[in-house]
Amino acid sequence: MSRHLPNPNSIAVMADRLAELLDEAPLAFLIGGSFARGEAVRDETGRSLSDVDAWWVAADERSRARVLARWRARQLPIRSVMSGLGFGAPLELSFVTPGSLAALPARPGTLELRELGVVVRGDVRVLSRIPAWRPRDISHEERLLLLENRSFELLAAREEVRTDATHARHRVLKVATELATSITLLADELPFELSVRVERARARLRDDPRLSGADVPALERLWAEAIAWRIGTPNAPRAIDELWRDAARGWVAVWQAVTEAAGLGRFADPLARVRALARRASLRRRLRAALGG
Repeated sequence: MSRHLPNPNSIAVMADRLAELLDEAPLAFLIGGSFARGEAVRDETGRSLSDVDAWWVAADERSRARVLARWRARQLPIRSVMSGLGFGAPLELSFVTPGSLAALPARPGTLELRELGVVVRGDVRVLSRIPAWRPRDISHEERLLLLENRSFELLAAREEVRTDATHARHRVLKVATELATSITLLADELPFELSVRVERARARLRDDPRLSGADVPALERLWAEAIAWRIGTPNAPRAIDELWRDAARGWVAVWQAVTEAAGLGRFADPLARVRALARRASLRRRLRAALGG
């Protein structure tokens, strides 16, 4: 694996091609996530395995709605452009305005975008519109959502094991890095550099009794492999099934700790805890679940 795409200007080229396809230039085009951190991974053929987290900043709401409609209608040519540029994973493109940037809630991604986001095209001042949240401002619900989203990654990886083992491994190791994120958030910390985040997570494993159920050696193995994968120097990889089991057990242990931190430690039975979480969910989340959205 490698951290470097074959074309170092591929993100800028992508932004320009999107503007052509959508018949409009953004006020700004932002990149966050693994590409902004310098941790994007590609496979041996040169295709990127990492999702592209991007933000199209429109000048106003009318422009945003207009471009979003075109985006939805032009997915086939957009996917063709992405594939031609060597991006093998989805483009997660959010359409925002300066006003909606200023209203972004306290989430790990919001903090990271403000700190590490890159303005690829357009007005560099838009990043200053993002609220200066701190890790302690991230709600328990957002912390749980982070874990829930990673559970879907694990389920998807389980399905991919037989058909695309490389991408399945990437998913599992992505989960491993986010387990470290969830653990550091237990101490209201959010280091952006992966090696620092893992080091802080190791300290929490030693010091936080809520994590007493974690298999520390298994998490250590996961993190070592995740770091090697991200920097492009993986050692002899373990069998994906074994890797997946370690990640799944780690997820359960971290979920137990995060739900306890959210005030649900009195529910010893995991199913009772899940039901209590469902009752506490925001109205918006419950409506989305009821409607299947």
